[in-house]
Amino acid sequence: MKKVFLIGFAAILMSACTSTPKHVEANEAGEVAQAEETALNLSIDTTQSIIEWIGGKHLGKTHHGTIKLVGGTVSVENGNVTAGDFSADMNSIKNLDLPVDGDYNQAKLEEHLKSPDFFDVAQFPTSTFHITSVKVEADDKGNTHKISGNMTIKGVAKEITFPAKVDFNENGFNASASFVINRLDWGVTYDQEALKGFLDGIAKKGKDDFVKNELELTVKLVAKQ
Repeated sequence: MKKVFLIGFAAILMSACTSTPKHVEANEAGEVAQAEETALNLSIDTTQSIIEWIGGKHLGKTHHGTIKLVGGTVSVENGNVTAGDFSADMNSIKNLDLPVDGDYNQAKLEEHLKSPDFFDVAQFPTSTFHITSVKVEADDKGNTHKISGNMTIKGVAKEITFPAKVDFNENGFNASASFVINRLDWGVTYDQEALKGFLDGIAKKGKDDFVKNELELTVKLVAKQ
């Protein structure tokens, strides 16, 4: 019994110490930061930069994958990022956990995510992020900066703020950040009417089949001269 208790207590401690990305608040779009003429402009290396996503339903059935970047520039002055932007190719949405074949496979999920139910990539093929401000602000999780910027998805621009780790080097810098957004803030509203119907007692499927509003994003950038 004592051994079981200790194992359980250790598991609780490990769970409590696990760092999870925080939800970010979506505000009205802010004024985009402008670089000075003296700033050094770096290009986003799209072969080494990526966006990773995690989404799922209310009970289990979590999926994850990637979205490719198609370009961007970041301005650096006095050893700090001052402005910048990057673009993501929404047609490149990739699932990494489902099988290639079968009744429900990678291609089927990717097709659904690209449809008007979710990101409607035919009408909105690109999502973007434009920096509005950058602050040097370290925390106990290894982050070095706090970045604010306008993220545009499906033509909707919202300003978000999140912690990021930026490592400068002689060629440029590597940066990474993880955060959670509410997809409804950008007009990705699939399943909302059905979920409302469930709450009203008229839905035909259980709540576990409904898609969560939370979408976790991890952005990994490599910028070079």
